[in-house]
Amino acid sequence: MHVVSSGRDEVGVTTADIPVKYHLTGHYNRHLFGLQTACKTLQLVRELRPDVVCSMTSEAAIVLPFCNFIRVPTAFFLAAPETPDFRLRGLATLKTIRYKVGLFLQAIGAAHAKRIVSLSNFIS
Repeated sequence: MHVVSSGRDEVGVTTADIPVKYHLTGHYNRHLFGLQTACKTLQLVRELRPDVVCSMTSEAAIVLPFCNFIRVPTAFFLAAPETPDFRLRGLATLKTIRYKVGLFLQAIGAAHAKRIVSLSNFIS
């Protein structure tokens, strides 16, 4: 199993969690972590051609459509207890997207997933 994550291993989990192989971006930027993770994931997908790709955060908006294009099965893990309604209904929707851009990108990614997995029963 391969895991892509933004940031560094500051607590030593990558060496203790064998046989999982971690691919870290090296630094964390709270505004760009989704893009950082997406770039690292796309590189890994091209190299490994995995059996399945599962996204869990905003990188899904970039990664899952690409995986579908190259015919790699996709899944999305939705951990948010509820997601806003992003159907365009005027300026209020744009305001919601602006303040919840991470959830909006997750919703885009989830729309491209072949399977959505969730632990929540409160998804709106």
